[in-house]
Amino acid sequence: MVREASVIPALGYIIRQGVGEQRLPGPQRVLAIAADRDAVWLINIPRDRSETNRKAVHMLGPRRYSLAGLSDAIERGQLVMENVPLPAIWLMTDADYVSDAPNKRERERREWRLKRRDQRWMIIEAIIGDYTAQQIVPVAYMLRENILAQAKIHHLSAPSIYSWIHRYWAGRECLNSLIPDTSQCGGPGKPKRQSERRLGRKSRCFKEGVVESPGYILKEGDTELLAYGYALVKPGLTLFDAYVLTSGAYWSQTVQNEHGRMEYELLPAHQRPTQVQFEYWGRKLYGEPFRRRMMGVDHWATSTLAVAGSAQDQVHAVGQMAMIDSTSTDIYLTSELSRLKVLPPMHRTVVIDVRSTFVPGFYCGWEDPSSETSLQAILCASGDKAEFAARFGIELGEDEWPGMTHRLYLADNGEMKSEAMKEAEKHFRFGVEFAKAYSGQSKSLVENQHHTAHKALDHKLPGTTRGRQRKRGEPPPPTKALLNYSEYIRELILVVLAYNKEEVPDLAPIDMKIAGVPPTRVNVFRWLRDHNMRADISCDLNQLRAFTLPDRKAVMRRDGIHLLMDDGIRHLPGHRFYMEDLTRDVRWRLAATKHSSVLMRVKLDAQDLSHVWLPTSTGLLQIPNVLADQIVQEKVTLADWTQWVASEDLRTDQCRQVHDQEGLNTVLRRGAVTVQAARQKRAAEASLPRKPSKQRQASELRKNKAEEMEHLGPATILDTPQMPPGSGLLTSLWETTAADRAMDAFHDGDEP
Repeated sequence: MVREASVIPALGYIIRQGVGEQRLPGPQRVLAIAADRDAVWLINIPRDRSETNRKAVHMLGPRRYSLAGLSDAIERGQLVMENVPLPAIWLMTDADYVSDAPNKRERERREWRLKRRDQRWMIIEAIIGDYTAQQIVPVAYMLRENILAQAKIHHLSAPSIYSWIHRYWAGRECLNSLIPDTSQCGGPGKPKRQSERRLGRKSRCFKEGVVESPGYILKEGDTELLAYGYALVKPGLTLFDAYVLTSGAYWSQTVQNEHGRMEYELLPAHQRPTQVQFEYWGRKLYGEPFRRRMMGVDHWATSTLAVAGSAQDQVHAVGQMAMIDSTSTDIYLTSELSRLKVLPPMHRTVVIDVRSTFVPGFYCGWEDPSSETSLQAILCASGDKAEFAARFGIELGEDEWPGMTHRLYLADNGEMKSEAMKEAEKHFRFGVEFAKAYSGQSKSLVENQHHTAHKALDHKLPGTTRGRQRKRGEPPPPTKALLNYSEYIRELILVVLAYNKEEVPDLAPIDMKIAGVPPTRVNVFRWLRDHNMRADISCDLNQLRAFTLPDRKAVMRRDGIHLLMDDGIRHLPGHRFYMEDLTRDVRWRLAATKHSSVLMRVKLDAQDLSHVWLPTSTGLLQIPNVLADQIVQEKVTLADWTQWVASEDLRTDQCRQVHDQEGLNTVLRRGAVTVQAARQKRAAEASLPRKPSKQRQASELRKNKAEEMEHLGPATILDTPQMPPGSGLLTSLWETTAADRAMDAFHDGDEP
């Protein structure tokens, strides 16, 4: 006979251990009840992985217990039954769950988790259908055949599917309980075990072969030592002082100098922690660490459109279509700062007018071909180049190298695909079409111009690759590099000007020939332009410049704009941009008021460091470089300067040992002097019958100053001869000061 239960457990409630003997292994959820069979089925609640301190295991299935025995235990207080609400994140809709993410990366992770949840539910639904846990748990053994079938279909293991079903039941049949618990991966909030190998980038000295080790590997207990040293930082003891003191205490060797004194000599820099590690672990263990968030870049996709037919058949006027393409310069250059520093070949992006085959502009730099380099080439081709040529010592007459913004640009399939290009198309109303793959005739003009420039310039200069790999026996091209950027660009401009002055009689209109105008490319371009045979678009060059010049990370400070290095953290040394109009910008006011740096972006031509451009609500400001020398502004490129900074960093790293040793010696020397002075002061105070008061010490400052000046005298201050003992130094000082007093008395009219 089945004994009636005094307390009937409620479906979905949690039963946990109470007082007395342990009856359950952990918190359990009530899944099903069969009073006529004196049975109740419970299932374990998933425990937090941080509590178990072990890897996740498969969820165990429900277990059957005696209903009467469980009810008696609840009534006696040995077990406790309560209605525990579900986690709040399980009650969120999919849209709320995704939108609640703090950043884009977490949003993508949550979308992936929801996708995995749906995949799991699709398998579970095919097994249990519309049955609830109350209906199916008592006969759960009948599900095995369906589980094995689904495992075979989806190439999964049967225990994995069992675990998902158990998790679904333990989560009170809530769909969101199937969301993977990947947010706990990696042990968030727990310190990582120290690695047995060097992490992070290798030092410059190691890369250059100066030292044999990539750096010091922190051992167990080193982080605590660094943290102890960090606690020394206080007013009067800087971070660097604390670092060298810590290094001297734990990472040094004791040596005896020529005077018999013991000194601390620091180990080489690669055999002790760096200052960065010292700061990191000090802040981590004695304060809040600084964390940075990385932001991703959206993916892009653009449709393509092919243009059929030959080049000359597509246009009837200048400005109607231009071809744009990039190629390698095939020549190694040297740095503006040193002929010994070799630079790789650049990429040259050329714009050519289809109707006249005239080259209105180009861009040449070390950036990979992209929409940014193409936009800079379009900017160069849109305006007059007199100022650009003057930078390289070439004087151009009025309209000698004209410009124009074309209505349509034909480019390779890929280089000009970007959101920035699509935005520029909207604002300036020009179009971009992409040539079909393996369709050379679509861009034959610009391809021919590439070959012309290679033969006329690139392959004739020292350091050229000749557009091919080096043959056996030939010297490596980098060893033959001689020219720098400004010298090469000057020659390139002259080659382009000569190309534009070549005659093309077949392209000249008949009335132009009758007028006796030489049928050169530039003359054909000007004639068609001046006789209204043009289809270009008009635009403001400043507005075009705001779109075409690439962005550069910078910071606004009280003294102006400072560019940032490629890491986005360090200031680019040697350059500062400022003008009076900058003080009206709200970012400058914020930086000046808070005495801080305000992150921003400016427009910068990497080949011209003489100025930057700043888009503002009042217009595009051209802000000059007020710190760099004139030769740096005119000839040095951003690549040259960053390479020089890297070489200076390497030189500084090589001198780090000497610098740190001097710092340690300075701290110890000053400490010894301070200790000795304090000892002498205490001895002097002890010899007095009464210790002087603080008020008296502060009230006799002028008297003390006069006595000290009279005691030292000018000779003692200015002359510091190394006199042996007993050489009459005090007598000499007295005679000098006495003579000075006599001369002062003579000038004042008194008796000496």
